Amino acid sequence: MDIFSLILETKNEMARGSAEGRNKMLTAPKRAHGNPTKSRVKIYASIMDALRKGYVGQMFSTPEADRIYVITLQKWGDSEEQVYSGRIAKGFNNFADAKKFGARTLVRHGKSTSSNLKKYFKSKRKD
Repeated sequence: MDIFSLILETKNEMARGSAEGRNKMLTAPKRAHGNPTKSRVKIYASIMDALRKGYVGQMFSTPEADRIYVITLQKWGDSEEQVYSGRIAKGFNNFADAKKFGARTLVRHGKSTSSNLKKYFKSKRKD
């Protein structure tokens, strides 16, 4: 019976790596490799730093954030908490939504009128 349990134990351990390696993977920090979508945007030290140095429609993130932000203009509300020259940051959880919003904001308020950005939204204007 002892040999049978040894065979079953060996069979269960195959292709799973060593017990030490599995324990190391379980105790490793969750974000050991970072967030890959954050490598596609500029990283600022803080949101206020981005509002001061960035432009309307720019996508950015901060070192500790799990989100991607887009700089836009404040349209309503009177909170002065994170507003710089009428600019605020709107946060997104995925890159595609941030890209769409950033492209629309660039065309609407920013410095770009490029036709390749207009594929992200349908404009009512006839240019």
